[in-house]
Amino acid sequence: MEVVVTKIGTCTYTTDSSIDPLGCEDDGYISYGWEGVWSWDSLNAYTPEPDPNNGSYVEYTIGSGEWHYDPNNKKSLCEDSGVTVVECPAQIELPFFGTWGIVVTIALIILIYVALSLKKHKPKKRKKK
Repeated sequence: MEVVVTKIGTCTYTTDSSIDPLGCEDDGYISYGWEGVWSWDSLNAYTPEPDPNNGSYVEYTIGSGEWHYDPNNKKSLCEDSGVTVVECPAQIELPFFGTWGIVVTIALIILIYVALSLKKHKPKKRKKK
């Protein structure tokens, strides 16, 4: 008996960032947790086991008699959970974007505007005939 399954199942990961409510603000590290939930595809269910000599079939729950094709052990790889702690990226304050930077920028804009205005209003010399 040949079994062709196009989709084995779906792995869905849910994350939980509530374990570190302050995030990067308190210690420079952020913690988050995750949990994987496996859902078998509806077309990937067999009763009884199609090929007992093939190790690619797993029983849904022991004694249930419902078997699923899982050649790469995707279900057990998915049903994982854990917590990860990651260092927060460095936050560098750019010195130009402070109060003095804004004052200098406005002053430069005014100087350029005045220079262009004076250039326009310069009297032209008349040519002598």
